Amino acid sequence: MIRSLAIPLILGCIWDSDTIDDELRGVPDGLTLVTGRWYRHTSAYYEKRIAELPGRLAARPDDLEAYDDLAVAWERTGHRDRAIEVMERKRQALDRHDSPEHRYRYHANLGTFLAHAGRLSEGLVEIERALALNPSAHFGREHYQVDLIRYLIAVKSAPELWKMHDALSYAGYRYRSTSRRSVTLPAYTGQSEGRLEVAWNGAYAAIGSILRYGGTEGAELYRILGDLFAENGDLNLSWWAFQHALEKKHPASEVIQTRVSEIETFWQRSGYRSIPTLELYRAARIEADRWASTFGAVEDEALIRGESPGQTEILRSITEEADRRVPRALALRSPTLTQNLGFGLVAAVSALGVGIGSGVWMSLRGRRRPGNRPRPRAARRSAISPLFRRTGGGASLP
Repeated sequence: MIRSLAIPLILGCIWDSDTIDDELRGVPDGLTLVTGRWYRHTSAYYEKRIAELPGRLAARPDDLEAYDDLAVAWERTGHRDRAIEVMERKRQALDRHDSPEHRYRYHANLGTFLAHAGRLSEGLVEIERALALNPSAHFGREHYQVDLIRYLIAVKSAPELWKMHDALSYAGYRYRSTSRRSVTLPAYTGQSEGRLEVAWNGAYAAIGSILRYGGTEGAELYRILGDLFAENGDLNLSWWAFQHALEKKHPASEVIQTRVSEIETFWQRSGYRSIPTLELYRAARIEADRWASTFGAVEDEALIRGESPGQTEILRSITEEADRRVPRALALRSPTLTQNLGFGLVAAVSALGVGIGSGVWMSLRGRRRPGNRPRPRAARRSAISPLFRRTGGGASLP
């Protein structure tokens, strides 16, 4: 049974005074991203702006950036109608003093707020207007936001699409051939007539950024990350991302659970050890939530002292203090091979013995034939190194 959701599963491209610094900081590494051990600013952070910015705008009604900061603060605290009202005030200010950059930001923010409020079609129109003004904004991330919103509009009227596609495949992106993979991508990720192959780095940066900086974590974003990691051959991160999509109760949970089972079966049949378990996932998520809660407490302490957590140095000190209070207690390693490792070591030792014996024989032979020289050391190593390469662990597909 495919369930439909009453709320959007994505949250997109928001512009305020933190945006550029956040984007320069980049997306966390894959495991940090999918387990959720990354900071979110607290309500107090945004409530401070809500308290201060109206006075700033009263004194300077054409302060265009202040409108963005105030609107985003209302959005982050759950008051989307207020955020949309502030954007209307910004439109009036733009009519007085136009700015191409802020005209773009106006459409981008308004479209995102409308989409979050469930007004998907209206939001899509505004975001497309923003893209027409600045196609490369957010490093091209907004193109993916448009695809995500179109997907949500489609599944709202046809819930069976949850099972047939992720948002990227519905948009026409085509994942690479899986003919050489031991575990195939699930059926819902493929249209053979897809218009574009997935550009992995760009797609990961876009989806990861929307998840990381959008403010709300949607199950579909985790599902897409799971597909992207599988496409890149990293079944470990794929497994973790799919688990998070299941935790968020994705409408296609049955299909995703089948995907998880396929990955686990592949690991077991291939002789991997240290395979992650549901218990380990839950423990990692509890630890990540504790860290995020601790970050919030430390950030609130900084606000009380009059510090600004948006500044890089202050943010770094808050993050380090959260790390100190909630150290990483879990070793989340990738699965490693057992059967192949044992065979590889035996084979390597045997090859090494053969190599030594051959070297002695060649040395004796060399004494009889002065023109012969033994191979250089690097060349001798190359005969053994393929055996060592076979023993490499990790969750990637061979």
